[in-house]
Amino acid sequence: VRAVAVDAPAAAAAHAAHDAGPGDVVAPVGGVVAWVAPVGHAVREGERVATLEAMKMQTPVVATRAGSVARVLVKEGDPVEAGQPLVTLG
Repeated sequence: VRAVAVDAPAAAAAHAAHDAGPGDVVAPVGGVVAWVAPVGHAVREGERVATLEAMKMQTPVVATRAGSVARVLVKEGDPVEAGQPLVTLG
């Protein structure tokens, strides 16, 4: 029998990222959703589409490309894992 160390957060992120579709913006870290852009909100690449909070620190989540928010997959107060899709850009 051989012991194997598993990085649980990395494994969860890999699984969550696998479920991300084209246009999805994913959480860079785990935390609680403090703010998310509404459907229809137009964004430029690099513009904030959500804010996550973890251990009293806020992390902005930015658009990976220009577009508008087509779907919001989380709501304020939801806990999320790294790699989890937050919004879909159309």
